[in-house]
Amino acid sequence: MPKEKQNRTEKVTIRLTPDELERLRELSYGSYRLMADYCRACIFGREITVIPGFDEAAEQLRRIGTNLNQLTRLANLREISVVDLGETRTEIVKIYNTLRAAKKGGA
Repeated sequence: MPKEKQNRTEKVTIRLTPDELERLRELSYGSYRLMADYCRACIFGREITVIPGFDEAAEQLRRIGTNLNQLTRLANLREISVVDLGETRTEIVKIYNTLRAAKKGGA
């Protein structure tokens, strides 16, 4: 019988130096996860795969997603009606090609 899914209701707080926090952010973003997901994976012994060099691609995708969410909100509020996403498409294609090349190289 599958284990029943439980909500995460408990909170754990730790103190870090600014350098430690930055390192934690780098490690968690490098694995394309939320910091909480990364910490749970470390604590509970799950394998974490970090692919060097993809931090920048992940950050670019996060920024693009944030911008698209903002544009969607403005469109829903009828504050904008037309947006040129040509530059965004170009950036996504570049990221896609980088990831595809890395997959072929690592396969």
